[in-house]
Amino acid sequence: MVGQPGLKRGSIEQACTTWHRATDHMDGVRAVRTRKAVSRMRSDLARFRARGLRCVAELDERGRDFLAGVRTQPHPEKRRTTGSR
Repeated sequence: MVGQPGLKRGSIEQACTTWHRATDHMDGVRAVRTRKAVSRMRSDLARFRARGLRCVAELDERGRDFLAGVRTQPHPEKRRTTGSR
Protein backbone atom coordinates (compact mmCIF):
# COMPACT_ATOMS: atom_id res chain seq x y z
CA MET A 1 0.00 0.00 0.00
CA VAL A 2 1.10 3.51 -0.78
CA GLY A 3 1.63 4.93 2.74
CA GLN A 4 2.92 1.79 4.41
CA PRO A 5 6.65 2.62 4.04
CA GLY A 6 6.06 5.79 6.07
CA LEU A 7 4.23 3.81 8.74
CA LYS A 8 7.01 1.22 8.93
CA ARG A 9 9.53 4.03 9.53
CA GLY A 10 7.24 5.48 12.18
CA SER A 11 6.34 8.63 10.26
CA ILE A 12 2.56 8.80 10.35
CA GLU A 13 2.59 12.39 9.05
CA GLN A 14 4.57 11.35 5.96
CA ALA A 15 2.29 8.36 5.43
CA CYS A 16 -0.77 10.62 5.63
CA THR A 17 0.72 13.04 3.09
CA THR A 18 1.45 10.16 0.71
CA TRP A 19 -2.06 8.74 1.14
CA HIS A 20 -3.63 12.18 0.58
CA ARG A 21 -1.74 12.51 -2.70
CA ALA A 22 -2.84 9.04 -3.79
CA THR A 23 -6.43 9.82 -2.83
CA ASP A 24 -6.27 13.03 -4.88
CA HIS A 25 -5.47 10.90 -7.93
CA MET A 26 -8.18 8.34 -7.13
CA ASP A 27 -10.96 10.91 -7.27
CA GLY A 28 -13.65 9.63 -9.60
CA VAL A 29 -12.21 6.11 -9.77
CA ARG A 30 -14.64 3.53 -8.42
CA ALA A 31 -12.80 0.29 -9.19
CA VAL A 32 -13.01 -2.55 -6.68
CA ARG A 33 -9.23 -2.52 -6.33
CA THR A 34 -9.27 1.19 -5.46
CA ARG A 35 -12.01 0.72 -2.88
CA LYS A 36 -10.02 -2.12 -1.31
CA ALA A 37 -6.94 0.12 -1.14
CA VAL A 38 -8.89 2.86 0.64
CA SER A 39 -10.45 0.32 3.04
CA ARG A 40 -6.97 -1.03 3.81
CA MET A 41 -5.69 2.50 4.39
CA ARG A 42 -8.45 3.13 6.93
CA SER A 43 -7.66 -0.18 8.57
CA ASP A 44 -3.98 0.76 8.82
CA LEU A 45 -4.92 4.11 10.36
CA ALA A 46 -7.07 2.51 13.09
CA ARG A 47 -4.21 2.19 15.57
CA PHE A 48 -3.42 5.90 15.22
CA ARG A 49 -6.96 7.29 15.63
CA ALA A 50 -6.81 7.26 19.43
CA ARG A 51 -3.71 9.49 19.38
CA GLY A 52 -5.81 12.41 18.18
CA LEU A 53 -3.53 13.26 15.26
CA ARG A 54 -5.17 15.76 12.92
CA CYS A 55 -3.63 14.24 9.78
CA VAL A 56 -5.09 10.84 10.69
CA ALA A 57 -8.56 12.26 11.38
CA GLU A 58 -8.60 14.20 8.10
CA LEU A 59 -7.39 11.25 6.04
CA ASP A 60 -9.80 8.84 7.72
CA GLU A 61 -12.67 11.24 6.94
CA ARG A 62 -11.58 11.43 3.30
CA GLY A 63 -11.40 7.66 3.11
CA ARG A 64 -14.85 7.30 4.64
CA ASP A 65 -16.29 9.84 2.20
CA PHE A 66 -14.55 8.15 -0.73
CA LEU A 67 -16.06 4.79 0.17
CA ALA A 68 -19.48 6.43 0.58
CA GLY A 69 -19.20 7.88 -2.93
CA VAL A 70 -18.87 11.49 -1.77
CA ARG A 71 -16.53 13.66 -3.87
CA THR A 72 -13.69 14.83 -1.67
CA GLN A 73 -11.69 18.05 -1.78
CA PRO A 74 -8.03 17.81 -2.79
CA HIS A 75 -5.52 17.79 0.04
CA PRO A 76 -4.73 21.39 1.15
CA GLU A 77 -1.12 20.98 0.01
CA LYS A 78 -2.32 20.27 -3.54
CA ARG A 79 -4.70 23.25 -3.53
CA ARG A 80 -1.85 25.61 -2.60
CA THR A 81 0.49 24.38 -5.32
CA THR A 82 -2.21 24.30 -7.99
CA GLY A 83 -3.07 27.98 -7.54
CA SER A 84 0.54 29.14 -7.81
CA ARG A 85 1.16 27.87 -11.35
